[in-house]
Amino acid sequence: MTATSSNDHTHADRTAAGNSGVPDSVAAWEERYAEADDAIWSGNPNESLVAVVSEMTPGSVLDVGCGEGADVVWMAENGWDATGIDLSTTAIDRARRAAESRGISAEFAVADVSTWEPDDPDRRGGFDLVTGSFLHTRLPDTREELLTRVAAHVAPGG
Repeated sequence: MTATSSNDHTHADRTAAGNSGVPDSVAAWEERYAEADDAIWSGNPNESLVAVVSEMTPGSVLDVGCGEGADVVWMAENGWDATGIDLSTTAIDRARRAAESRGISAEFAVADVSTWEPDDPDRRGGFDLVTGSFLHTRLPDTREELLTRVAAHVAPGG
């Protein structure tokens, strides 16, 4: 499930120091998505992700910071058991609608990757692939902690 369109504007008054253009709160991300009548991204999957993932055998994948879900939808269309999480309710709603409109089965959740756990206990630490092509961190000093948290979702051998 995914959605897309483009609108590259930033909100300097709502950004973290040293991380220009990145909203610093869940409310700011929600506002960024909600103020647009349509999707704010292109709807196309990340070209680098496509190039790498196309060579892999599909399995389970988690996309953190999935936004409107273009990568999740593409992976689901290509045989992956795909899950996407994002802070924005509007982004996840668009992702679900996009997947449904294409007849794609994928899981989406409104969640903060720093605290999120899959509902299915078998999925905890059990994704074959974890991606975050456009995951934004609010502050530079939280990046290592966030990436450690994301890495915990990768299955052994993933």
